[in-house]
Amino acid sequence: MHSETNEAPRTLPYRGRSITYSGKGRATGSVVYLDGIRQELLEFFAATVLTTGPAYSVVQVPGNPALGKIRVPHAALNGGGLPRVGGRLLIGQIVFGPAGHESGNAWCVNSRQVAGRDTGTVIYFQGTWGKITRDQDGREVFVHVTQMRLGFPRQAGARVSFVAADNGRGLAAFDVRAA
Repeated sequence: MHSETNEAPRTLPYRGRSITYSGKGRATGSVVYLDGIRQELLEFFAATVLTTGPAYSVVQVPGNPALGKIRVPHAALNGGGLPRVGGRLLIGQIVFGPAGHESGNAWCVNSRQVAGRDTGTVIYFQGTWGKITRDQDGREVFVHVTQMRLGFPRQAGARVSFVAADNGRGLAAFDVRAA
């Protein structure tokens, strides 16, 4: 999350496409992302993980006691690995119910967290796109210039870390960083 929320990723994988960070949200602890395909703004909250288990985690948004504790099913995670106690999640689509609040979407956004991120080597990069070979299985992963963090090496042989997701046309790299 950026300065107001500890380095929000510039882009996030969301329902088979990517959404782009647009700034601080209206509510305390929130950030806004633009879904360019649907032309809508989506508000997410930066939350701290209080507890975690095999199926869900419980989080709280610092500085926003009105939201209380929120349950995040691990099935709602969109990348970044499994949450750790004290870690950070971006959460959205919060359903307020009598049994408690639950988030429908979440991303692990720990800037130091490596678990849940893939690593690989840039095969080539030309113009605004390129390919990465994923270490885990040797698959080629598409990467677009909009998914690169500052300092991303656009040269063959460069080591990178990224979040892989299906973009509807195949495997794509999101939130690409120098490794």
